[in-house]
Amino acid sequence: MPALTSAFLWFFMLSILSVPALAGDGSTDDPLVLGIIPARSPEQVLSDFGPLVEKMETELEIAVRIRGAPDYETFIRRVLDGNFYDMILSGGDTVQFIRELDLYRPLVQMDGPGIFAVIAVLSDSPFSELEDLRGQATIATADLLAYSTGLGFRRLAEAGLDPTADIEVAFVPSQSAALTTLVRGQVDASIIMVPIVRTASPEVQQSIRILAETERAPPPAISVSSSMPFDLANRILEFFVTFEDVEGSSAVLQDMGWPGFIPVRLADYDALNWAAESMAERLRALEN
Repeated sequence: MPALTSAFLWFFMLSILSVPALAGDGSTDDPLVLGIIPARSPEQVLSDFGPLVEKMETELEIAVRIRGAPDYETFIRRVLDGNFYDMILSGGDTVQFIRELDLYRPLVQMDGPGIFAVIAVLSDSPFSELEDLRGQATIATADLLAYSTGLGFRRLAEAGLDPTADIEVAFVPSQSAALTTLVRGQVDASIIMVPIVRTASPEVQQSIRILAETERAPPPAISVSSSMPFDLANRILEFFVTFEDVEGSSAVLQDMGWPGFIPVRLADYDALNWAAESMAERLRALEN
């Protein structure tokens, strides 16, 4: 892996001051805590991932609770603390960001060729290409620290647009909110991860038009605390990689917008050094 930037090293030194401690052991009195990055609204997080947690509890005979976060910064800082979550479901940029910190061990990733975001407008929008947005559009995106924002801004830059100067950016609480804000006509365009679009209703999907897709990037992954006992971590790994054999798994995966799970391939995430370094810089900027 290429040498870490000074910004990343600053967060590495900050994180090693905290030693991860298991928040739960999976018992009813002390459930495992699954932290999910706030890409979706709290209601959608529960409806989309709640069935997965129920299957995990049934199949592994453990107790699991979902714990969200009000925003991306809070989620990332909780991850860096190391004591809030036993498991995390995060974007690929977060996976790469925490690889050197020894706080979490990635177990499985979303199956498939990768994930990407789209830059979408309403179906009847006068905009037909990204250049049309220059000086005329407000674009919604989830958060400065969101995976979709990093990918979307990178795509805009490839088209010769500076997101900080050529377009007005409206930061919203989640990617779900970015889609809703667009459909309601409150913005001209939105940056949205594909799973959010895929799980939207047919009416919503038909109401928008995609101007551009970002590059395909390594997908979200599920990681466990580095302090989790290996036998428990291995049971959880086995649950995910054989999930397709679980009764009702197809409906659960459809709710999530995931095709399935495979063991994590860490080499896939080496392409996201730019995203990890950018995240470190943005977090440091928020400190000042």
